[in-house]
Amino acid sequence: MNTKQLRWIFLSLIATVLVGACVIPPVSVGFTYTIDDKGHHVSGGTNPVMICFALAFLILYINTTLSDSPATGAPLPGVFRRFVAFYVDFIFAILTIAPIIGIVPMLIEWRTTREFAWTFARDRAASDALVAPFTIVVTFAGLALWYALPLVFGRPTPGTLVLGYQIVSADTHPLTWPKAIKRVLLGFVATGAWFLAPFINRDKTNGQFWLDKVFKTRAVKLT
Repeated sequence: MNTKQLRWIFLSLIATVLVGACVIPPVSVGFTYTIDDKGHHVSGGTNPVMICFALAFLILYINTTLSDSPATGAPLPGVFRRFVAFYVDFIFAILTIAPIIGIVPMLIEWRTTREFAWTFARDRAASDALVAPFTIVVTFAGLALWYALPLVFGRPTPGTLVLGYQIVSADTHPLTWPKAIKRVLLGFVATGAWFLAPFINRDKTNGQFWLDKVFKTRAVKLT
């Protein structure tokens, strides 16, 4: 499956999810812990339809990461497309991770109450002290892996694929796992300060801004 075909499949899936979100009542996936003046409240679980979408995204993600390297062209001089791609990837990642993680609290709730339900909402329980940290750690680990794995394999992420570019090493040395993880973590910081990126240490000719200078990477267009 080539780059253009994968791009349209990803776009079709996200469009289907967005349309479904507008016409179908919202569902709770993952695990949510809230506090208000009435106490501590928990909701979570998963949804079979969202699990199907999550598996579809995961299969496409694996296919994108393990497929042949796409053809690349000229450096990408701008940064706006890169920040849009970050949030597109974030949506893809959450739609993949949250429904799968939600299976765990759903099973724990089923075992505790002896009543099966895909989603639940209740006050705080003793088991939440373990479930909440588990979901947080796995979610952040999943997000880091989502962005880092393509960097190590030299492939585009789904978000950069949709936006038509890829992050590659600026020299002959591919990114190692430690370097890729560090770049991802600093990338979250860079996204938070996106308004500074166009003005700090830019090199449009080589498709670099300050984050690329730190890790010797650059952005190139997909052809």
